[in-house]
Amino acid sequence: MGETKKQRREQAREHARVNREQAKRRRRRNRWFLQGGIGAGILAAAGVTLLIVSSVNAPTPAGKAPANTTAGAIAFHGENGVIAPTVPNPTTTVATTTKTPAQVDLYIDWSCPVCKQFETATAADLQTLVESEQATLAVHPVAILDHSYLGSRFSSRAANAAACVADHSPSSFLDVQAQMYDNQPDEGTRGLTTDRILELVHAGGASGSALDSCITDETYRGWVEKYTAKALADKSLTNPSTGGFGTPTALINGKRWNGGRDFIRSVEDAD
Repeated sequence: MGETKKQRREQAREHARVNREQAKRRRRRNRWFLQGGIGAGILAAAGVTLLIVSSVNAPTPAGKAPANTTAGAIAFHGENGVIAPTVPNPTTTVATTTKTPAQVDLYIDWSCPVCKQFETATAADLQTLVESEQATLAVHPVAILDHSYLGSRFSSRAANAAACVADHSPSSFLDVQAQMYDNQPDEGTRGLTTDRILELVHAGGASGSALDSCITDETYRGWVEKYTAKALADKSLTNPSTGGFGTPTALINGKRWNGGRDFIRSVEDAD
């Protein structure tokens, strides 16, 4: 039986609603870029340039890696219309798609204001692309802004928390990340206490005594330092405008996104 007039009308309304929402997101992204998001990112990279020599020359500490991470990142893919962490030995088989999804790598610092702006502008659309299996996502937590938080090492403690969530509750990672960005403290303060980080991690859906101990004890401090140093030394991540590395840094299919065009469109059009 064909569709009724009412069904066609409802479908048209839903299509229009989706188009309006996409247009709203696009305007929000464009407003962020125009209001200096890219410029702020460049300034952040310039500020980090001074750290490169000391970070690279410092000894890289050893230490185990968090579970569910590879090469310093926690990865996600689309599975049955939702985002799922790409973990070793999955209980279900990931179906192959007709088109190879674009590979997105994001180097982020949960204490970074520009990362928060980038998240606000792009997260909803990027997660939609992952859900629909048009993209995969790998999040690389790093800590480059300890100097901005009055000796509290907030940037490093936040990155350790990210590693702990990846290890103990990977399915909650993106929700915890949203909590951390929504409650991000101002630079020039002492940042969040470890107790407050725990509260936000719990609010994002991750819990358990092992997770709490991991965060409190900074179990992955060495891992954070190791991959932060690697990011600072990786020439492929360097911002050509500044000669330094900053956050957020995005790669699409292994190539650094330079901010020259809309990020979501760049992911959609990636070969």
